[in-house]
Amino acid sequence: MRVPTYAPHLFEALPITSAGLRTLQVTTEHNVDSSAIQRLLNHLTAVPLDQLVGVEFSGSGRIASDASLSLCRYTFLQQNRSTLAHLNLSSFPLTSEDLEHIGSFPDVTKLALEQRGTSIQLSKFFEAIGSSFSSLRSIQVTLDDTIRDEVSIAVIEGLAPCRDLQSIYLESHRWKALTEQDVGELGRRWPEMEVFSLYQKTLYLNQVTTPLRILEDLAQVWSRTLHRTVMLFDTTMPLPGSSYVGSKFDKLETLFVGWSSLHERNVDDVAEFLKAVSTRPLDVVSFYEGYGSPGYSWGVVKDRVNAALAA
Repeated sequence: MRVPTYAPHLFEALPITSAGLRTLQVTTEHNVDSSAIQRLLNHLTAVPLDQLVGVEFSGSGRIASDASLSLCRYTFLQQNRSTLAHLNLSSFPLTSEDLEHIGSFPDVTKLALEQRGTSIQLSKFFEAIGSSFSSLRSIQVTLDDTIRDEVSIAVIEGLAPCRDLQSIYLESHRWKALTEQDVGELGRRWPEMEVFSLYQKTLYLNQVTTPLRILEDLAQVWSRTLHRTVMLFDTTMPLPGSSYVGSKFDKLETLFVGWSSLHERNVDDVAEFLKAVSTRPLDVVSFYEGYGSPGYSWGVVKDRVNAALAA
């Protein structure tokens, strides 16, 4: 059942809610009415749902975190703990304490959340996820919009109990550069990673970004599995020649470079390096557009890499 949060649609949907409902998707609009959401949750809590496998609250709106709404939300989720496999609560910014109150969901394999709190609370937040959702295969977390300092990938160490993770998508304003040691630890924890994304909303002046050669380290730990990665890259650092690249990706299809800059003078080296670590056509995606922009340079790289791989 899909319900937009305009009050008339929401209220019309209430009487037809079936006990056999398997998926619920609530799209929250920008000016979402918390009282309307609370009425929906109260109604769903009263329905004896025993087949619900997916719940999604997402959209442009964020729901105020007041005590009564929180209590209703937790009651509704706990009632369906034994059946839920997919859970998206992006419309409810949550703290680590909120997650502890929600409790354990041992069968949820796909989770999407928005974090509420400061950067120093991040480790505890991910520890709460690891404790409550140990069967995760896919996780998506957007960090609090007020966090503007560099965030280290080390904050997700608390996800270690989620041993079957295959997809990690994390979004913040600024990520600390990824190191070879970071990648080695990630590979040891989660050897079957298919999607690894450190999405950054903007590029900051003088920000230290991850050297592009980190792709060789990623290929070393996830050569057989990784097919998509998202990161900001530094393309000015020296790259190994093709004869010195020891690891290749078997399945990498998408390299999302976002706001990564690429000067024309570095195009040749970047293209040669990406050819060396790739074995199949590569979709290189940049935010920049237009002739003379980094996006144009990335487009040239993409064309050269794919032409060489097709030859």
